[in-house]
Amino acid sequence: MYVQAKKLYNTYWHGYFNGDILLTDGFLETLEYVSSVSDNFPNASILIIGRRINVLNVTSEEVRKINGIIETAKSRGSLFEIDAEDYFITNKFFPWEQIPAFVIGRAGYDNWIVGHARCDLGTIVVDATETLTVVHQTTSKGGNKEGFAHLNKKYNFELMQRLKLPKRFLHGLTTCAEWRTFRTIKTRRIELVRRDDLHKNCKCKK
Repeated sequence: MYVQAKKLYNTYWHGYFNGDILLTDGFLETLEYVSSVSDNFPNASILIIGRRINVLNVTSEEVRKINGIIETAKSRGSLFEIDAEDYFITNKFFPWEQIPAFVIGRAGYDNWIVGHARCDLGTIVVDATETLTVVHQTTSKGGNKEGFAHLNKKYNFELMQRLKLPKRFLHGLTTCAEWRTFRTIKTRRIELVRRDDLHKNCKCKK
């Protein structure tokens, strides 16, 4: 998908979000800021990820305006787990051509891609959770663990095994990203800072 998109669109960024995700203006703000500091990482591949906020039974009235999405997320949303990544924004230097043909919506691919990017590709991985409000439209029927309910739920794991890929799941949590965006208290401007509190499980191993 990314390979085809890069062929069709000559742009610095390419991105994917799951179809049940709602975004706010924090998306463009975050992207514009990371773009403005990308010169600090010349020719480096960059991957932006983050956690989502689950909101049960979102109504059309709640999401008519961006402020409505933000307020709904604050009032009745819950930040989801650190091992669930619903979007991947990469710059033009990210080598999607080297990524196996995983199936989106099945378990395992998200953490592996992030861990592989960190540990094997030397990618600048940015956790944008604090500046990018990502609302997941959750329903009572599911939406959080649906990837585990399909007949081919183990497809990605089986593909990794066939290709003898290194295990990168724990290295690919959102909290393992070496960089994170945040808003300053006084000005609410977005900044990028390097994490100095990575968990020991985030340490890459050969």
